[in-house]
Amino acid sequence: MQQQHQASINMDTSVKALANFNNRLFFIDLLKAMSITAVVSFHAMFVPRSSYESSALLLDILFAPLKFCVPVLLTISFLLLERGLVNKPEFNKWNLLTKRLTRLLIPAGFWFTIAALLKLITGNSLKTITLQILTGNIFTGAYYFLIIFQLFIVLILVRNSLKKARNFLLAVFCQVVIFVLIYASLSQQIFPGLIPILRQIDRPLIIYWFVYIAMGVFFYHKLPSLMQISTSFSRVWKVIILLSLSCLIISEYSLLSNLTQGKIPPFDYLIYSCIISVPVMFICFSSVVESQVSPGIRKLVYLLSKYSLGIFCINGILSQILLSFGSRWFSEFTFSFKEALIIKFFGWIFLLLISLAFSIMLEKFGFKKLVC
Repeated sequence: MQQQHQASINMDTSVKALANFNNRLFFIDLLKAMSITAVVSFHAMFVPRSSYESSALLLDILFAPLKFCVPVLLTISFLLLERGLVNKPEFNKWNLLTKRLTRLLIPAGFWFTIAALLKLITGNSLKTITLQILTGNIFTGAYYFLIIFQLFIVLILVRNSLKKARNFLLAVFCQVVIFVLIYASLSQQIFPGLIPILRQIDRPLIIYWFVYIAMGVFFYHKLPSLMQISTSFSRVWKVIILLSLSCLIISEYSLLSNLTQGKIPPFDYLIYSCIISVPVMFICFSSVVESQVSPGIRKLVYLLSKYSLGIFCINGILSQILLSFGSRWFSEFTFSFKEALIIKFFGWIFLLLISLAFSIMLEKFGFKKLVC
C-alpha cells in the first residue's frame, strides 16, 4: 500500500515536471551529466597501452557498460531539437534547424582548429591532419560532431514520419539488420572485403547511428508514457534492469573483441545493447525529479549538463596531450591490472574536473558558445 502511495506521488511529480518541459526536465540533465562523465572515462588513460597490454582487454570490458553514453547523448540532442520544432511552430523550420546547426558549427570549428594547430606544431603533415579531420580523429571523440552533422540532414528528410510507431520500429529494424550484416562480414561469412573499407572510413559513418534520430523524435512524443513506465518500476527493479544491461553489454563487447581479434575500433558501438541502453536509461531515470536528490548532487548535475559540450571537446584534446607526455615518461613501465585501474580511475576524475574548470573559465571570459 505504501509503495502504491509513493508511486502515486512520483507520478504526480513526474506529470508536473513534464508540464514544465518547455523549460527543463531534470532527468534530461541527469542523463547528460551521466553520459558526459562516462565519455570522459574512455579517454582517461595517460600511459601507453603497451605498458598495461596484459590488462587492457579486461579494463576495456570492465568499462564497456558505460558505452550507453554516446547513444544517449545523440538521442537527447534530437529529442531537444524535436521539442524546439514542436514548441515553436511560428518559426520557420529551416531557420530553426540552421540556427541549431550553426550553434554546433561554431564550437566544432573552433576546437577542430585548435586540435589541428596542435597537430601541426607537433610535426604532423597537412595530409595527415586533413585525414584525421575527415575521420573524426583530430581529437578524441571529434567523430561525434561529424555524426551530428550527417544526422541533421537525415532528420530534415524523415522527421515527420518518425512520429509514427510503425516507422520508428522500421528504423530500429533497419539498424539491427545493418549490425547483423557487419557482424557477418567480421566473421568472414559474407563481404569480407567490406571490413577494411569500414575501418578506413572510421566511426563517423552514418550506418552505425541513424536509429538515434528515430529514438530522439519518437521518445519526445512518448515522454508521458516513458515517465509512467519509469514510475511503475521500483528502485530494486531498476537496479536489476541496469545490472542486466551491463552484463549484456559486457557479453557483446567480449564477442566483438573476439571477432575483431582485439582491434575493435571503429566498431565500438556495433553492439545491440547500445541500442537497448537508450530506452533502458530513459525508463530507469525519467521519473527522477530534482527534489529527490541532494542540493550538492543537483548542482553537480546541472554543471556537468550545462558544460557537457565544453567537457566533451576539452577532454578530447587534453587527453591526447597528456597521453603524449605519458607515452614518453612511462614507455618502459609495466603496470598490473590493479595499477592500471587506479591510474584510469584517478585520470578519469582529474580529466573530468579540469575539463569542467576550463569550460567554466571560458564562459566567464565570454566564450559561452564554445562550451555550452
